[in-house]
Amino acid sequence: MNDLMIYGDIGGDNTAAGIEKQLASFNGEPIRVRINSDGGQVYEGIAILNALRGYAGEVTVVVESRACSAASFIAVGCGGRVIMRPNAELMIHKASADWWGNADDLEKARVDLERQDVKIANIYAGRAGGTADEWLERMRAETWYTAQEALDAGLVDAIEDAKAPAAATNLQSRMVARFKYANRAAAPPPPSTRSESGEKSTTPSNGQKGEKMNILDQLAQELGKKPEDVRDALSGFFNEVVQVSSEVDVTYPEATAIAPTEKVVVEPVIGGENGEPTAANAGALGLTFAVKTAPDGWTVTVDEATGVLTVTAPSGVEVGATAEVTVSVNGTVDVAAGFAVRSLSDDGEQTTGPAPTEAPAAPGNTADTADVVTVPRAHFDYLNRVAANFAEAQAKLEAQEHEKTVDQAIAEGRFAAANRAKALADLARDPSQYAATWGALPKGTIPVAELGNAGTAAVKTAMAAANDPRKGHTTREELMERAKARAAKKEGK
Repeated sequence: MNDLMIYGDIGGDNTAAGIEKQLASFNGEPIRVRINSDGGQVYEGIAILNALRGYAGEVTVVVESRACSAASFIAVGCGGRVIMRPNAELMIHKASADWWGNADDLEKARVDLERQDVKIANIYAGRAGGTADEWLERMRAETWYTAQEALDAGLVDAIEDAKAPAAATNLQSRMVARFKYANRAAAPPPPSTRSESGEKSTTPSNGQKGEKMNILDQLAQELGKKPEDVRDALSGFFNEVVQVSSEVDVTYPEATAIAPTEKVVVEPVIGGENGEPTAANAGALGLTFAVKTAPDGWTVTVDEATGVLTVTAPSGVEVGATAEVTVSVNGTVDVAAGFAVRSLSDDGEQTTGPAPTEAPAAPGNTADTADVVTVPRAHFDYLNRVAANFAEAQAKLEAQEHEKTVDQAIAEGRFAAANRAKALADLARDPSQYAATWGALPKGTIPVAELGNAGTAAVKTAMAAANDPRKGHTTREELMERAKARAAKKEGK
């Protein structure tokens, strides 16, 4: 079988022209494409991929050591059988480039890079299944796969050892500079793999037969050692701590109490195999958080590193209603946080935290119940409805005031009436920002009076200028004398 070597950079050591020249010499006979590359130029990688796809003979790809970046989509996209050596690795990430220029140049570059990302994601999806969006998420995280993980994900067809392993070029120094992680051991596990039933699995393995194994368990099994013994040995060898992935549970409270217009802060509960870490060190566990879904009208933000939620309920939300916010953890697991809408307190102020529970007062103990009033449930529900209606009425009044403010600004010529809806939305969202933008526009920016038609004041001004003796015109007194003379002359006739 003919061997075609792709060792080194794509676009430097390996070009589409060079690949085409080699393919032409093989005369359609079966070939084996052996890859050990950190990747390189996207366009050159696409050209090499298409050259291999167009080859008339059978193509088998062998990942000898690394297939990273552009080399990874060449490896999985050729259309033939893909093999990885047991100790090889494969990495996928989003396209990147060094650009220089103005804002327009950079925007064009961003659009171009996003277009490349979609093309590459479709290559992975075409081999392993799933959607382009799912592969874009894995590319965004810069995902590293061991041979077993790549097989589980459907990126390769088999793991086969070689009688004489190919010598891998030492690329460590460049890897640290170009990628987020130096190799698979330094990277987090892939976000999901395919089970035999076709479903995704994110549960770490303990190395038992038939289960997915992380790199430490796999190495321990091959050496016939316990995982902790291998970890200790590696830690001593490299003089550093070897990070071992473990299962971490992330949850939020199911029913945090919140009143209309109230803002509450909710921390996640994070637990794992090694104690009970808190939200403050969620970043050390490699966790990232993002809001996935939120109820209409609710304002929801989450701290990306700690998972702390800040939630504000809208003014018109019904007392007694429930709502749910969904937070995505590491882009793969969705965690729900529940909220129960309560009424305002009797003094009209808002409180935060869980809803208070009523406990029976101890006999004779009046010190703690002096300010407590017992009312029938029906009356209590009525008061809650009144509070909700009050909040709704207050919101309507606030909207009316906003309309007056915007209409006044339009009447003053600060901005055009066509922008009224946008200005109203900005004022409702952030009054201070509205004041600094729309409200800061000078009066008269937009003409509000008729143009091209002189008014009374303009006529008077023109008449006054015409009667100004300093400009050599006839004075008012002279005009009056002439008028009297003409009248006298007329009467004499």
